[in-house]
Amino acid sequence: KSTPVNGATGLNPSSVALVWGTSTGATSYEYCVDTSNNNACDAAWTSTANLGATLSGLASSTTYYWQVRGRNTLGTTDADSSAWWSFTTGSLPGAFNKATPVNGATGQATSVNLSWTQSLGASTYEYCVDTSNNSNCDTSWTSTANASASVTGLASGTTYYWQVRGRNGVG
Repeated sequence: KSTPVNGATGLNPSSVALVWGTSTGATSYEYCVDTSNNNACDAAWTSTANLGATLSGLASSTTYYWQVRGRNTLGTTDADSSAWWSFTTGSLPGAFNKATPVNGATGQATSVNLSWTQSLGASTYEYCVDTSNNSNCDTSWTSTANASASVTGLASGTTYYWQVRGRNGVG
């Protein structure tokens, strides 16, 4: 086994790549991923001719254990002397709130300071300001490490909509 390394943490639960090397004499491979640390496959072995598999739909903040084995007509051989490896998925940033300007604020200057509460687990934030009220960023997302941002050059008498999202290595 090569990826993810044993004990890896913070992996994106929507896409984890399992990768292993060739086994001499193997005509196919079987892998198992489960949440029990008992050196057994409590789920089902999945067959593949490939040297890897991509997992999706895993639970956040969960430790998984995995093993792969080479197979031919004589039987199977486990990788890494039968040692099961583990990895732990991360989680998305936690919920948070916009602070200023409050929703529906009027009479704002052409330069405003956007602020929001901190999101647990966010390493950065991305904010968007545009003139369309369509729940979509029609301009572009701007990244910041802070829980606030100064926006300048706004047009007087124009209604603006803004959104902010927390981001980390998971999403």
